[in-house]
Amino acid sequence: MALSGAAVVGRWLAFASMASEPKAPWGAPDPGLPPPPTRSVAPPPGFGQQTLIQPAGGGRPWWRRWWVLLVLGLLIAAGVVAAMGGEDEAGEADEPSPTVATDEPEPAPDDGSVAGPATTVLVVDEAVPDDEGTAPPDEPDDDGGDDPAPDVPAAGSIDLPFALGEAAVITVDGFGDADGSVWTVTVDEPGSIITDEVLAHNEFNDPPREGHDFFGVAVTLGLHAAGKEPLSTFINISPEFFLPVSRRVVSDGLDDGCGVVPGEFEPFKEVFVGGSISGMLCYSVPTEEADAGVLLTIDEIEEGRVFLASEPGVGVPSEDLPPDPPPAPAPGSGPAGSRSNPIPIGEPTAITFDTFGDADGSGWTLLVTGPGGDITDEVVAHNPFNDPPPDGHVFYGVPVSLTLESADKEPLSLLANTQLEFYAPVSLEIVGAALIEGCGVVPEAFDLFEEVFVGGTIAGTVCFTVPADDVAAGVLLTLDEIEQGRLFLATQPPG
Repeated sequence: MALSGAAVVGRWLAFASMASEPKAPWGAPDPGLPPPPTRSVAPPPGFGQQTLIQPAGGGRPWWRRWWVLLVLGLLIAAGVVAAMGGEDEAGEADEPSPTVATDEPEPAPDDGSVAGPATTVLVVDEAVPDDEGTAPPDEPDDDGGDDPAPDVPAAGSIDLPFALGEAAVITVDGFGDADGSVWTVTVDEPGSIITDEVLAHNEFNDPPREGHDFFGVAVTLGLHAAGKEPLSTFINISPEFFLPVSRRVVSDGLDDGCGVVPGEFEPFKEVFVGGSISGMLCYSVPTEEADAGVLLTIDEIEEGRVFLASEPGVGVPSEDLPPDPPPAPAPGSGPAGSRSNPIPIGEPTAITFDTFGDADGSGWTLLVTGPGGDITDEVVAHNPFNDPPPDGHVFYGVPVSLTLESADKEPLSLLANTQLEFYAPVSLEIVGAALIEGCGVVPEAFDLFEEVFVGGTIAGTVCFTVPADDVAAGVLLTLDEIEQGRLFLATQPPG
C-alpha cells in the first residue's frame, strides 16, 4: 500500500531521531582508536600565528547538523503538500492529522560539552478508510433475469415480405403532384423466367447477356388518394427487383431491361383515384437468382422500402387498408367540361394553350364533329402492317376538329403543344400513348404535324386502343395543357 506524504515525513524523522544519538564531537579523536600521528607545521615567513577557533566541546553547532536541516525541509514540504491537498479535497472527510511528540532537551553534561537538541517525532495514523477496498454492492437486475425477446421483422421487410396477392399500402414521398398520394402494390402472379416469350414478341429484342435470364413479375398499382388527378407512376414510383443471392437491387431499364415485353407495365399511364395500372415488370437477372426467390421492392415512400414476394408460400398477409375512395359525382353535377358533365357532341369550345414556345397563348376552337365508335375492322383493313388490338380491346375512333383563332406567330401545329386523349370511365385511366395505345395507320387520321395560319382548321379521326368495357360505358375525349384546365368532351350522344 502506498504511503501518504505525512507517513513518509514521519519515517524520515524517526530515522533522524536514531541519528541523534550522542556521539563524539566532530573533530575529536575516537577513544577506541590509537591517537593519530602529529607533526608541526611552521608558519610561512611574514605571516602571523593563526588560531583555529572551534565551538565548545569541539563539535559542530546542533542547528547546522544535517539531520536538523533535513527535518526542517521535510516539515516545510509536508506543509505545502497538506495545503494543496486541502484545496483539492474540499468537502471530503478530513485526513487523520499526525500527532507531534516533542522530547525535552537533555540537560548539558558536566564535562562542558554542548547538550543535544530536542527531538521532534511525527506519529502518523495510517488507518485504512472504512470504504477503501470494499466492493460496491451488486446492482439489481433490471430485466428480472429474463433474456430479451428477439426482434421480430416487420411485415413488408426484406426478411418478412408481403405474400403473393397481398396489397401493400404505400404513400409517395416525392415531389410534384404525386407527393402524398396513396397507392396499393400487389404481385398478381408468381414471377418466372420469360426469356423465350420476350424474344418471340419482338424481333428487335436482344437476348440477355451470358448467365442471365429475363425475369417477369405481373404487378398492379392502384391509386386510392391524391391531391391532384390523374397521376402516373413515372418518376414517382419505381418498382425494382431485390436479388437474394447477391443482395442487390436491379432497377436500371437500360442495362437490365428486357426490351419490348408482352403486356408490359406502363409507368406513363395516368389514372384517377380508383383506377389501377397493371402489367408485366421485367428485368435481366442472373440465372441463379431467378430460382432463389426474387422480391419486388419499392422505395421513395413514407413507409420506407417495402418488399413483396414473387413466389407462393413466402411472406405474410398485409393488414394495411387503403383509404376509402371519395364518392363519385352524380352525372351532370359538375361544371361544364368536367368528367361528370362533359361538353356535348357538336358544341364548339374555345380553348387557350398554356404551354411553351410559339403556340403559348394561341386561341383555338375545339369541336367533336360526330359520335365515336369501334373502328377496328376499318383500321386492320386499311394497312396490312396494322396489328389487331389485344384481347378485350378495340380500336376506338372519334372525329375531331381544331381551328386556329388567334396567334402571335403563324403557322402553328398541335405537336408538342397539347395531346388529344381518351378518358376510359370504367378503368378510370387516360388512354393516349400513341406508340403503345395507338391504332397504327388510321384512315383520315388527325395529323398533329399539320400547320395552319389563323382561320385554318385541322380535322381528322383520333384513334386509340380502348378496353371494350369502357367503350360501352361512354369514352370521353380529353386534353390538357390549356388555361381552362383538363377538359372533357362527350363522344356519344346523351342517353
